[in-house]
Amino acid sequence: MALNFPSSPTIGQIYVDSNSGFSYEWNGTVWKSFSASSSSNIKRLDDISGSFNGITTSFSITSNSTAITPPSSQSLIVNLGGVVQDPSDDYSVSGSNLIFSTPPVNGLTFSGVSLGPAIPINTIPDGTVTDGSLIVSNNLNVVGVVTASGGFSSGIGTYVQINVIGSTINFNVIGVGSTSLILY
Repeated sequence: MALNFPSSPTIGQIYVDSNSGFSYEWNGTVWKSFSASSSSNIKRLDDISGSFNGITTSFSITSNSTAITPPSSQSLIVNLGGVVQDPSDDYSVSGSNLIFSTPPVNGLTFSGVSLGPAIPINTIPDGTVTDGSLIVSNNLNVVGVVTASGGFSSGIGTYVQINVIGSTINFNVIGVGSTSLILY
């Protein structure tokens, strides 16, 4: 299955592949994959204000009594006493714990929202790369068991370097000028 991107995109233009559901944005040079916002990932944090005592700084992060492990402090919106806290100064995240830089005192209100898990957009889903649809700058590192055929490099002064760990790989390298294949 090949993607049919618009032929004359404008910077910032969004393309959604209706078959896979993946979204791409044109940055002026290439289409970059991104995850559109989804309200299904947003969760209200459980109220931890009953544990505030002016001494404790670390609190479990839960939603509906289920632990949440945010990817970073910036993926949470935390409100203490009606004031939105700054994730770079007022709190941090360590695993599924919220750690305040100043211990909240008894009687202070709390509310929080998790904006959702980190979604890797640099991971290519299985079965989505077809012949000629993968362009790699610099080196391509392959880890694990690999079956491949038809790899090529063409152009003046280009080379392909493929690092393979734990498998054998065979490539037919075609090119113009100084083209080479280095296997490790």
